[in-house]
Amino acid sequence: MINPTSAACDVAPLSASDGSIIAEFVVLSMNWRGTEGWTIESVAADAHLRKYSNAWGLSSYDRGVVARSRQGTALGACWSRLFHPDDPGYGFVDSTTPELGLAVVRGARARGIGGMLLDAHLSQLAQLACAQVSLSVEDGNESARALYTSRGFAVVGRHGNSDTMVRALGSDDAVCL
Repeated sequence: MINPTSAACDVAPLSASDGSIIAEFVVLSMNWRGTEGWTIESVAADAHLRKYSNAWGLSSYDRGVVARSRQGTALGACWSRLFHPDDPGYGFVDSTTPELGLAVVRGARARGIGGMLLDAHLSQLAQLACAQVSLSVEDGNESARALYTSRGFAVVGRHGNSDTMVRALGSDDAVCL
């Protein structure tokens, strides 16, 4: 699994070959409570979760960024994909709204890396001319909820113990990576 070595990091776009990085961060995002119940294998076996990383990079809307320590260790990632109404994600809104995922390794949290990743990825999506982006945040994940709210996400729905949040995108989101 991923092990942070430094809070100092560089942010770079994810490539089509980064499916394994996405899979690791999907596991981290599912284990946000610290219970460590999900593994790469259990996510790959779960039809609803594996779609977040399976065949990463085949769609032009598979986009994301990764933060790496100066030593090259992945500290966090923010990514998104489009889903079909017949096979929606947790934060699904419609087939034209990418659904965002974000995770930062435990030892690198609360250092601004999540916000840096989110800002960089929102810029990517704005450059694709996406009108909006969605996500799902579980009850109790108040640090993530606070980050999303600070970046303009608003609750638009509820599914189980999670809120679906959406943020409009515009030209003011475009910044250089």
